[in-house]
Amino acid sequence: GRTIIGTGRDEEGHVGALLSIDARTGEAEVQARADFQADGTGNIIAPDWSPDGRSVNFVRIGKEYRRICNLDLETGVEREIGRYSKASGPFWLASSPDGKQLAFYAEGRLKVLSLGDAPARDLGAAGGGMTLAWMPDGKTILFGKPQDGSQDVVELWSVPAAGGQPRKTGLSMSRLLVPRVSPDGKHVAFMATDHPAKSEVWVMENFLEGGKK
Repeated sequence: GRTIIGTGRDEEGHVGALLSIDARTGEAEVQARADFQADGTGNIIAPDWSPDGRSVNFVRIGKEYRRICNLDLETGVEREIGRYSKASGPFWLASSPDGKQLAFYAEGRLKVLSLGDAPARDLGAAGGGMTLAWMPDGKTILFGKPQDGSQDVVELWSVPAAGGQPRKTGLSMSRLLVPRVSPDGKHVAFMATDHPAKSEVWVMENFLEGGKK
C-alpha cells in the first residue's frame, strides 16, 4: 500500500519504462526499460502487481508480437509467459487474488493464463479493452462487452474463472473502464464517461446477488 507501479520516462527521457513510485515521497525508480531489439521487445504497457508485491506482470509491445512478461522485483529476472500477435494481443492484465493466474483479452477472446506451464484457457468471446477484474474469491472474472447496437456502451458481465456460462451483472455505461472490486466483494469502482474528453469516477454497491459473489 505504499508503492505504485506505472509506466513513464526513464532518466534519459525514453518512454515506455516500468516505474515504481513511492506514494509518500513521489520518488520513482526504473524497474525495467523499453528496448526495441531484433527479438521484438519494446515499450512496456499494462503493469499489474502480483498480490504479494514481489513481482509485476506487464506487456511488452514488439514489432510483431505483444509479449506478456513477469518481472521478479527481488532478483530482477524477467521472463516471458505468453506471446500473441501485435494486432490482436493483450494490452490490459488482471492478476487473480492468489497470484497464480492472469486474465487478459487476446484475439477477441477472454483468456486465463496459469503462471505455471499450462496453456491459456479460453473463456469465450469478449469485448476486450480495459474492462477486466477478478472477484475476491478468485472464482469469478468481471469483463466488458459492447452493448448490442452500440459502440460506446459497455456492459459488465461475469464468468466463472474455471469456465462456464457468462451472465450480465446489470451494470452498463458509456465507456465503462477499469473496474476494481473491494476486498469484501460488495463494491465496485470504475471509470465511465459519455464524452472522450471527460472522465468520471462511480461506485456501485451490492451489484451482484446478495453482495457475496
